Amino acid sequence: MITTIVFDFYGVFQPDPYVQWLTQNGLQRSNIFDKLAQQLDHGEIDRPLFLQRLSVVLGRTVTHEEIYGSSPSLLSHDVVVIASNLKKSYRIALLSNASRHLRTRLINEGIIELFDLIVISSEVGVAKPNPEVYRMLLHQ
Repeated sequence: MITTIVFDFYGVFQPDPYVQWLTQNGLQRSNIFDKLAQQLDHGEIDRPLFLQRLSVVLGRTVTHEEIYGSSPSLLSHDVVVIASNLKKSYRIALLSNASRHLRTRLINEGIIELFDLIVISSEVGVAKPNPEVYRMLLHQ
């Protein structure tokens, strides 16, 4: 019997801004760009250090606004409605490879209460696809 529905945040509730930025700049999430993202997702570095290291790699300043923008939310309200409807019959979980900013984002977007369980990779130091992060979710 299914009791819980697990969602990711980036690529589900909202497009991944880092992936979009890489694409817009003709880059791929491989090699150093993937390594830096993994360090951020694992909580090994914070966002300012992530931006600083990206700037060094590219030989130019990369700003928060350049990647994450200062525009209004890109939150998919359709997905929020789907998750809200599912919450009537199931527990709703969020399992996301993301920086520590995601929890604040969930609060600011007013959707944190949508989730019964939340595991954010940077908070637990383990990211998907490592089976341990799934175990952490299951044991909450």
